[in-house]
Amino acid sequence: MAAKMLTLTTGSGATTARAAAAALVIAAALAGCGSSNSGKADFKRGYPLINQDLNSLGSDIGQTLGRARSYPATASEFRGFAARLRALKSRVDGLSPPGNLKATTAALSSAMSTLIGDLGAISTAAGVHDATAARTAMRALVQDSPALVAARRKLAQATGAAVGP
Repeated sequence: MAAKMLTLTTGSGATTARAAAAALVIAAALAGCGSSNSGKADFKRGYPLINQDLNSLGSDIGQTLGRARSYPATASEFRGFAARLRALKSRVDGLSPPGNLKATTAALSSAMSTLIGDLGAISTAAGVHDATAARTAMRALVQDSPALVAARRKLAQATGAAVGP
């Protein structure tokens, strides 16, 4: 007997969902890295590693969104994505941004928290074979990602990192 498959799309299709998910994860990428005694230069210098990890996560999420997967595989993948974003959020929360970037860094962290919840909701829904709840969570992921994108872009501009999508 064939395993049931789950394809996560929104009303405008998998392509839009992939682009939005990639944008949301890339958005987190601008979070710099610095120590409590470091200034803006350290914040700018530390960003590329976080950026690289977020770009990788965004690509992985984008590739997953448009293909049919078994419910268990979908649950596992999105649980993993949530864990990866949670680890990146911890790195962002450990930053000591210069004063002019503190509010934006806090906004990025908050947006990451929201998206961690969205990714977890997709995983949970897939884990109980609830396609409707999974699609609802996917729509939430797409709706919630602009806050992360906005914070990422602002931090990217301030740190000289690639602004991207």
